[in-house]
Amino acid sequence: MRILLALLLTCLGLSAQTNGLSTGQPLSTGMLLTSVAAAGGTTPWSPTNLANCIGWWTADSAQTNTSGLVTNLPDLWFNGWNFTNSDAGGRPRITNGVLNSVHSAMYFDGVDDVLYSTGTGTAQPFNLSMVIFLPTGEGKDHDIWRGPYVRWSSDSRWLLNSGAWLFGGTNTSTNAWFILSVDVSGSSSIISTNNVVMSGGNAGTGSATNCILMYYQKGYVAEIAFFSNTNSAANRTQVYSNWNQKYALGLP
Repeated sequence: MRILLALLLTCLGLSAQTNGLSTGQPLSTGMLLTSVAAAGGTTPWSPTNLANCIGWWTADSAQTNTSGLVTNLPDLWFNGWNFTNSDAGGRPRITNGVLNSVHSAMYFDGVDDVLYSTGTGTAQPFNLSMVIFLPTGEGKDHDIWRGPYVRWSSDSRWLLNSGAWLFGGTNTSTNAWFILSVDVSGSSSIISTNNVVMSGGNAGTGSATNCILMYYQKGYVAEIAFFSNTNSAANRTQVYSNWNQKYALGLP
């Protein structure tokens, strides 16, 4: 029983140790639920608790090579939209225990690190949510997400697709972890950081197809969720609150 519980904690990312399960093998939702049930515990919250979730990725589940470079970021939900990069020199690196000494994050160097998915695809409206760290001094032509464009500027402004630049104000912190939520819905598109909605803008009509993660954008990514509709205020708060607690971010 003690061995089973130890394996369970490792799968859930609750152990201070990181091993092959967290960085070397894909962890499916089925494996997660089975492990929790076997231990008689309760299922931890995940973005898949929301009915419109269509994609879910965590750095803790990334597959890596012996150098710690990400060879595959598996989709933990039903669509199997994995992120990869066939160019070994352009893969992000896993940093173990960077969040509360427990959870891993993917580090993108801003030079050539990027991950591609040939499977992601949905029409508007949709939502992209992320746990992300952005450093200072980044230019505005770097993309956190492509399909459609989600761009951030070092003067704390955001761009959605071909729309106007939106001022982020004090809610977008550099050199700090924050939780990003992007609703893409034509002229009703909005961006929120740390559960505070900024002024909206028009993201055009682009769909999310063959998406690209961190296109020459420097920073860390810990978790991503993708939803087939815009998130209500209640759902956005649910994502924010659970991620804030999971990663011990200490956000308000």
